[in-house]
Amino acid sequence: MTDVVAADELAELAEADLGLMEQWAAQLDELGELIGSRFFRPEPRERALGYVKGLLSPVAGETRNGWTLAQAAGECSPDGMQRLLNRAVWDEGGVREDLRGYVAEALGAPDGVLVFDETGDIKQGRHTVGVARQYTGVTGQVENCQVSVHAAYVSARGQALVDVELYLPKAFALDPVRCAEAGVPAHRAGVVVTKGDLAVEMLHRAVAAGMPFGYVAGDEVYGRSANLRAAVERAGYGYVLEVGCDFRVSRHPGDTIRVDHASADVPTWGWEHRSQGPGAKGLRAHAWGWIALDSAGCPDGWARSLLIRRDHPDPAAADPDPNADPNAGGQYAYYLCYHRWGTTLGELIGVAGRRWGIEEAFAIAKSEAGLDEHQVRRWTAWYRHAILSMLAAAFLAVTRARVPANPTAWPAG
Repeated sequence: MTDVVAADELAELAEADLGLMEQWAAQLDELGELIGSRFFRPEPRERALGYVKGLLSPVAGETRNGWTLAQAAGECSPDGMQRLLNRAVWDEGGVREDLRGYVAEALGAPDGVLVFDETGDIKQGRHTVGVARQYTGVTGQVENCQVSVHAAYVSARGQALVDVELYLPKAFALDPVRCAEAGVPAHRAGVVVTKGDLAVEMLHRAVAAGMPFGYVAGDEVYGRSANLRAAVERAGYGYVLEVGCDFRVSRHPGDTIRVDHASADVPTWGWEHRSQGPGAKGLRAHAWGWIALDSAGCPDGWARSLLIRRDHPDPAAADPDPNADPNAGGQYAYYLCYHRWGTTLGELIGVAGRRWGIEEAFAIAKSEAGLDEHQVRRWTAWYRHAILSMLAAAFLAVTRARVPANPTAWPAG
């Protein structure tokens, strides 16, 4: 009897798996239809969908390149895939618009946050577009690499990358020969556009597309960008942007103070212990302080404030003092906030926690969709690969949001 029950359960699981695979295949074809209007001939349209499927295919393995993607698509040489990225006529900007809408429709939620961050791609040589010796957070040091700025949409329903701009450091942007060889367009060649200003461009696109978010979040690179902060405020959204300890804020008209000095104004009873959300080792609990800032120039109903996060001291430290103030010690992080009156501390902490969703989005796009495995050198080819890779990763995020916790509950067929 037990063997019969076990066989029945295996049959149900197999049927559910088959149902899931059929559903995913149909949804991939729907994704191809979604971007179909961005192509002017059937061949590149079909090859683009094949490129996305190849990025998601186990055939590509750990070396997603022209050869393995061509093999996954049933082609005998990489020529077609290389032509898709380099010479075929299609609207990659339009595909990026479709990607943004696809994620908004599937993952859109009232708690949505638009998050900005950059990632690096270590490269050899100097001919690939944007490559130069520059800092990358991937290794935490200066490397010969590419750096790209991304926007991610993060909500309770999931997270996915939705936009990208390639950062051109001074050594590359101001070199006319390298820019010409890489096909850098005229509006970017010869000028260094900061990462914050690249984020402004992506913010404007997200706003124009009507993406459902209420806040913008980012690390210190974006918190220090006055242009980004001003753009968010003008657009009528809030922000929770990290700033460095030496960033100066105004608590009263005409006076400024470093944020690390401002934290001394939080009384002992003013620290609240709250969770920032789940992390790799469980809930990320911290002590939080909140200080009102001078809100001169804010529209009616809006205010600025400083959110301070303090990590708990290590309880495993040698010889802990049992009489020590539990609110003392630990490392600090500072967030400049812009929000409506009546906003709660919990809401701002939640936005700060959403920021980490972009890290998961990067991890999935790289490990599962080949974001950093390209073999292209020129501007247009790089953008096309990045957008198709983000589209593939978004498909995984949307599929994950749709699949119930119990896969056997998925209706087969």
